[in-house]
Amino acid sequence: MVTMNFNSVIDLLENISNAHKQIKSFGSGELWDIEGNTKSKAIYPELWAIPQSTVTKLQTQEYTIRLLCYDLANTDLSNTDDVQSDTLQILTDFIKVLRNASDQYTLVGNPNAIPFAERFNDSVWGWYMDVVIEVHFPMNFCDLPLDGFSNPGTISGGAFPFQPGQSGFSGFSGYSGYSGISGYSGYSGYSGDDAGLLVMIINSLGL
Repeated sequence: MVTMNFNSVIDLLENISNAHKQIKSFGSGELWDIEGNTKSKAIYPELWAIPQSTVTKLQTQEYTIRLLCYDLANTDLSNTDDVQSDTLQILTDFIKVLRNASDQYTLVGNPNAIPFAERFNDSVWGWYMDVVIEVHFPMNFCDLPLDGFSNPGTISGGAFPFQPGQSGFSGFSGYSGYSGISGYSGYSGYSGDDAGLLVMIINSLGL
């Protein structure tokens, strides 16, 4: 599987923008970059991408990118509803593409679009939403740009240095078996005097 880095994600968003028939320009950077881009360079409608965060997991990375889509309204604000409707539709189109276009990335969750009005130098109207794009991230060590680095201890059988791991928990010992039940002792015999008396009684009875 092809691994996408941050530049690849921004290129993806730009490629979608270039292919979209309604979007006239694309940019990426911080909010102050938008301020410098409006008035002088912007052609509307414009889509702008602002990086928010990146989460690195065991086998994937998640890039959170804020997408803004905006357009100029008439000076009398007579077309603001049309501008809001069109720019929201453009962001919705992005959701459709990101959710269905490729197996190299995944759109995570359900983006929430929020409207804004009269923003930046040109007082544009539009919407913004945060998209979370998950890409494959190979957790291996062959491509690390390290030379002569070593950690104390290595994993047994592995070539890359690691800290030694914790030992596992000892198993529980088994239960001891029950001892057998002692047998009953035999009956005690009669004492001497009792035996003599018994003989006399038997003789007197003629037995």
